[in-house]
Amino acid sequence: MPWVDGSYSWIILALSLFLGTFGTLGILRGFYMIFIVAIFLFGFLIIAYNYGCEMSKSILVLNPFRLQYMEPGLTKVKNIMQNTGRYRNFDRRMTGASVIDEALQEVLDYLMRDYVLSWYRPLSLHDGFIISIRKCMQKVITTFASKSKEVEWMPYFTQKLVDDFASHIRLYRRANEKFKSLLKDDNVNPDIESIFFDLEVEMEKMCRDTTITSTEHEHRYLRNLSEVLLYLLLPKEDFQNKSFRYIIREVLVNEIFIPAVDLLSDPDYINQSLSWLCKEATFNNDTFMTVIKTTDSIEELEAVKEMVNHDIARWRSKDTGGSNDTVIKQNLNSLRFVQSMCDTRMNCLLAGQTDSDLQCEEPEFCKAQNLFVLTLEDILNNNIALSVFIEYMTSIGGEQYLFFYLNVEGFRAAAEEQISAAHEQKLTEGANEPDLESLRRAAMIIYEQYLSEKSTSKIKVDPEICKRTLINIKSKMLTEDAFDEVQSKVFQLLLNEPFYEGFLQSTMYVKLLAELGLLPDSKKDDGSTLDVDDGKVLLSKNYTNF
Repeated sequence: MPWVDGSYSWIILALSLFLGTFGTLGILRGFYMIFIVAIFLFGFLIIAYNYGCEMSKSILVLNPFRLQYMEPGLTKVKNIMQNTGRYRNFDRRMTGASVIDEALQEVLDYLMRDYVLSWYRPLSLHDGFIISIRKCMQKVITTFASKSKEVEWMPYFTQKLVDDFASHIRLYRRANEKFKSLLKDDNVNPDIESIFFDLEVEMEKMCRDTTITSTEHEHRYLRNLSEVLLYLLLPKEDFQNKSFRYIIREVLVNEIFIPAVDLLSDPDYINQSLSWLCKEATFNNDTFMTVIKTTDSIEELEAVKEMVNHDIARWRSKDTGGSNDTVIKQNLNSLRFVQSMCDTRMNCLLAGQTDSDLQCEEPEFCKAQNLFVLTLEDILNNNIALSVFIEYMTSIGGEQYLFFYLNVEGFRAAAEEQISAAHEQKLTEGANEPDLESLRRAAMIIYEQYLSEKSTSKIKVDPEICKRTLINIKSKMLTEDAFDEVQSKVFQLLLNEPFYEGFLQSTMYVKLLAELGLLPDSKKDDGSTLDVDDGKVLLSKNYTNF
């Protein structure tokens, strides 16, 4: 190309002029200058790099947060999330009581801190999820509190729960008695679990064997129970979320229900709980004698007898034979009585005689009606007699009459104390009419449980008496004798043939007399007997001082 040829000519011309002017020494000087400039630039870059490193290190040491790091996340999505804001103020009331709400809020704070924020904060700084979880937990507590107020807790704890526990104990005793009777047959290999569940079907018309003996069925039952609880407690929008509902259900089953059942059924935990409860409780003489009469362990009886013999020897060493040794003699008589009880029980166990044998075989003196007669008042005022009478009334389906009578007695005692305290406060402080609404609510609970037409355990009395009782309860001046008329009627019913008179003719009554030491062949000549005057049982000094 012509312009290329021209450029080469100019370059050749420039080189010719340079060589003509400076010669060959000029070329060497040119290369030398270029090398010096390159060395200067390289040294400048090295010094600048080292200086920058030193300055960066010093800045990081003095202020590590001075450097601004690039914020994570997409800018557009981040701006949308930031517009939702931090924690908002919302209604924090749950139960209506500020003291309880403050404690619950503190518990929720700890739950959120330990079980939610610990894994959620590394993922996101957005508080929408945390707020929704917090609101859901508060709604669950609020719903539970509101539904708890609709439950009649007093009848449940005083009757239904006690009845369920007593029926379970009776069922276990019957199963244990049948198991012991089948052990005598060499051709039968009894299983106490199958016997228990067979009797459960017979008594309660239902069976829970698969739920109790199978882990798979237990999990299925607890899942169904959790579904019902979530339906009752969760908000509608949260319950319809299947993923959330299933997660909560599995957490309830595997982290709450199953560990709780395993803990409550652990023998070590039960024994530790009983030991802890026994530290605070004091056992009376009746309880101790009942344990001796009902135990099936010969080793325990031998241990008790050994301690009794040791105490007898110790008290004998203090007996000087004088007239001032009354206390020592009473203690010796009491210890001899316990010793005889241990010997009697051990002989029964060695002979193969059980409590069921005592109930099934009616003694000859029972047929001859040669028994002490306890009045109904004596039975109601004695703990051992009352427990046996309750068991008898439950077996014939008349326990509601006895429970009504006992509840009214408790109401009368509480009413007398509360009404007298209210009147004293009125006289001293000059207040208005005493507030008896809590007492009136307790009376209405008793009325609705035993006298209302809708009650499942209604007692059969004259409807007019029930109406008059309701008027007494709703009157402005409630008194402790609001149930006197109906209680008197119930007491007369208890004296009739199916109840008190039938109890006197039952084998349970014979067993009761044996426990109280009132059978004709249980009288001793050593001062450890029980005196009976006009049908009333009076414990002797030797027995009561034990």
